Amino acid sequence: MKSGYTHTWKIGKHEDSQCWIIQQPLYTFNFPDATRYGFDGSQTSLGQDNEIQTLANEYEKIKDKKIVLMGMSRGASTILNFIATRPSESVVAAIVESPFDSVTDALSTLCKMAGINWIPYSILHNSPNLLFGKFNPKGISPIKVIHNINKELPVLIIASIEDQLIPASNIAPLYYKLVDAEHQHVYFLLLDKGLHGYLLENDDAPLYINTVHAFYKKYGLPHNAAFAEQGETLLMQCQPSKKTVDDALKNKKSFIKR
Repeated sequence: MKSGYTHTWKIGKHEDSQCWIIQQPLYTFNFPDATRYGFDGSQTSLGQDNEIQTLANEYEKIKDKKIVLMGMSRGASTILNFIATRPSESVVAAIVESPFDSVTDALSTLCKMAGINWIPYSILHNSPNLLFGKFNPKGISPIKVIHNINKELPVLIIASIEDQLIPASNIAPLYYKLVDAEHQHVYFLLLDKGLHGYLLENDDAPLYINTVHAFYKKYGLPHNAAFAEQGETLLMQCQPSKKTVDDALKNKKSFIKR
């Protein structure tokens, strides 16, 4: 699959120019509320029941194949909720970019960053469903269920220090929770660069791509050999200790050494 972005970097071989994060066969879908013009807030649950069911419906259409699930933001959080709560034997790996641990915790972090952390938690807890009609403050969130994910399922979590919509501090707890659940195949890639939704359009894009292909290679999935080779040392760094991650977040500098 070719990139839709404008950012470029040096590619070693001409044939590599045809390779991106996911190669064909590629099956994509949007949630029903999403259009090219935005989304209908009254219809989104921010990764909860109706969106989990949408993913489940699409899964049923292709479950005769081996599936790598990949999503970004609420799509990523929906994936985590889905694989933690639904039978999904055909899923062989998951790559989740900028998933929030919970909507209310992410909102609390944003308020602190904006200097308005005086807002009572009770208001923060209930405010999202004023804008997002199907969101349930007491409903499912990744941080509540992620420990139920199959310990044999490879999971790559990707975050960026620059992401201010879903801060990395609201993504790292998902990694911690899986590690605490003795999940041996979880990886956490923390990039220095990349605004929310644009992690592949900056100078850290090669780190992202190479790590993903190294992840594919490690688990016997189709991959680009050149990218995977470049990403092997990166992937080896993506099982950091909690202290390593906490220090990186505090210093606003990734633990990944290039």
